[in-house]
This record gives sequence, structure tokens and C-alpha cells, in this order.
Amino acid sequence: MTELLQKAFSALDNLPDEEQDLLAAWILEEVAESDRRWEELFAKSNDKLRQMAAQAREDFRQGRTEPLDLNKLNGADRDSPYDHQTNQSGVQFS
Repeated sequence: MTELLQKAFSALDNLPDEEQDLLAAWILEEVAESDRRWEELFAKSNDKLRQMAAQAREDFRQGRTEPLDLNKLNGADRDSPYDHQTNQSGVQFS
């Protein structure tokens, strides 16, 4: 728990029990709502990721892809310091 949150809870300790319970219920409700919103966002992004993966597979099947070149990805025009091997599909691995 952060120092600021501890300070806030210490200040709440001086409130009457009824007000403490109201604030506690509000905090718990906010945390639950925040969790629900995050789950909803992740669920939506999961659908989008599935669509992107399907598109990538289709691009691969149609020959619209090329092997990954880590040097290009990193913006380097030099050989990688690692020894790489390439499998039959053109994918490099160490």
C-alpha cells in the first residue's frame, strides 16, 4: 500500500462507522467496476487479435509475407552477433 493511501485510510479512521462503511462500499464498487471494464477491453482486444491472426495466416497462404529479418527490424544493416540458422520455411532461430 502506498504512503498516500495509508494516509487517506488513517484520516478515514476518524469518521463515524456509518461513513466509513459508505466509503468502503464505494471503493469496493469502484474496484469491481474497474475490473469489469478491463475484462471487457481485453475481451474486445482478443477478438481483434483473432481477426489479425486470421489475416496474417491468409496473407501467408497467399504468399504476401516474407521471412523476418531481425537486422531490418532493428534498423541495423550489419550481421547479427548471433549465429542463426534458417529452417525450411525461412524462419530464423538461434
